[in-house]
Amino acid sequence: MNLLSYFLAKYQNLVPPDDFLKEATADVIFRVIGKPLDKKMLSVRNNKIYVKAPPAVKNQIFLHKQRILRTLMAELDKKAPQDIL
Repeated sequence: MNLLSYFLAKYQNLVPPDDFLKEATADVIFRVIGKPLDKKMLSVRNNKIYVKAPPAVKNQIFLHKQRILRTLMAELDKKAPQDIL
């Protein structure tokens, strides 16, 4: 008799669809402003990135918002977010 974990093993490696977008956004933000962000600080809704970070970091992100969005558009093309909030 097989255990239930045997049948569900193929689903262990699946990642959420927005995980790639969060990771790419965190990487671009680090390259542009030099502050590391964890994927947990970002959320994606309606193709917009919401940042949950300290106010000082959020201010730097919003100051460089256009540069971050242009870089994301160049790297992700159609999957790039429309806005950072």
